[in-house]
Amino acid sequence: MTLDIELPPEVEARFAAEAWAKGVTIERHVRDGLIERAPVDSEKHEDTQPARPLILPTMKGTVIGSLHRRDIYDEDG
Repeated sequence: MTLDIELPPEVEARFAAEAWAKGVTIERHVRDGLIERAPVDSEKHEDTQPARPLILPTMKGTVIGSLHRRDIYDEDG
């Protein structure tokens, strides 16, 4: 796919400086950045782990119905 994108001169200059520092062309640098940030096809990567594990709070006991503050927080808090 080929895209033509109009960038402000200062943004283009930043991309050019980053590309020069990496020793690649600005086109290659921007292309690599887009590929790195591309959305993942969930059907192809079903077995992959999330970027970071979910850390969920634990609750004491089992509660049915509405929750009260004391049901969520420790006795100290």
